[in-house]
Amino acid sequence: MANGTETTRPDKMNRIYLNRDGEETSKLTPEVAGVVWEVIETKERVQLDLSELFADKILPAPSLGMCAAAFGINTAVGNTVGNTRDPREMVKRLSDRVESILDGEWSSGREGGPNLKYVLEAWASSLRDRGHSVTDELLASMRKAILDGTTTTKDVLANNDVASKYAALEAERAVAKAKAVAERTTGSSADPMDLLRSKA
Repeated sequence: MANGTETTRPDKMNRIYLNRDGEETSKLTPEVAGVVWEVIETKERVQLDLSELFADKILPAPSLGMCAAAFGINTAVGNTVGNTRDPREMVKRLSDRVESILDGEWSSGREGGPNLKYVLEAWASSLRDRGHSVTDELLASMRKAILDGTTTTKDVLANNDVASKYAALEAERAVAKAKAVAERTTGSSADPMDLLRSKA
């Protein structure tokens, strides 16, 4: 343990709990308010504020229930990393899982698979291009169909137009993430070749 964080899967990722007062800790307390997954190699972080999961984005009173919620989120998101050790892939998987949970896709077993939010956006965009009216009710119906297994994201992306629009959304997100990494103030600016020199 270092600086209040717990290292899991050595040299790979820290799982950190955020308390309501902003304290970062490896230990769960009833005051927990968020979870952070930090890629050790790059110091990149993916964060989920638990308030996003509750009505009106208001946290319930501190309780053991909050501990259970944070532990469940930590496990569901952190486990999507799987065996990969590539920092970019780790961040992508973590971010995708957080987004899917915020979209209501708790039971998803995917690791690095299609992002439900973008699948729905691409599907809706394709419908609009064909002159269809896209309502919140229609989007909710498709989301429900995917979540209950009536159809799958793979089925939706089998349509070439939808798949093309989905790829464009993923590309936009990748560019945004690359820009964020370039502008970050944390991490190392050393010559990447030093990684080999230090082990020589």
